[in-house]
Amino acid sequence: MNESLTEDVCAASAAYCLNCVLPRLNALTPSEQFERLKACFEAALAAYRDGVRGWVYEPSDN
Repeated sequence: MNESLTEDVCAASAAYCLNCVLPRLNALTPSEQFERLKACFEAALAAYRDGVRGWVYEPSDN
């Protein structure tokens, strides 16, 4: 397991949740709040899985 990758994914996920998700949760119903947080965790796990498989960021020309 790549410890650096784990730390990077955790940091990025936590920063996104803190800055983008949490401030908007109060406007949602409890079930919507759960689904939103669930989606964040799913995205973080997908990013980690992709990283483990060798995903590398390649900027596009656009």
